[in-house]
Amino acid sequence: MCGNDTDALIADPAISSIDAPTASNVWKVQVEAGQTITAGQTVAILEAMKMEINVDVPPDWSEAKVERVLVQPGDVVKAGDRLALLRSG
Repeated sequence: MCGNDTDALIADPAISSIDAPTASNVWKVQVEAGQTITAGQTVAILEAMKMEINVDVPPDWSEAKVERVLVQPGDVVKAGDRLALLRSG
């Protein structure tokens, strides 16, 4: 999931990641690279035990830009896996 380019982004202090809160399947990805997003916007919808889990932009990340989406529908993630990288606005 992470390559050298992604590792360099993660090391950038202006970059923050949106992480999976639990082990789950990625059902939908609601954002794309280059998109400007606002606090509370849903980044991805995960599915675990037939429950949908919205993963939203934290309140302190208003007007962030999606730098990279790291998952796609059908992927399986563990708790703490990075779903997307955001650059502060």
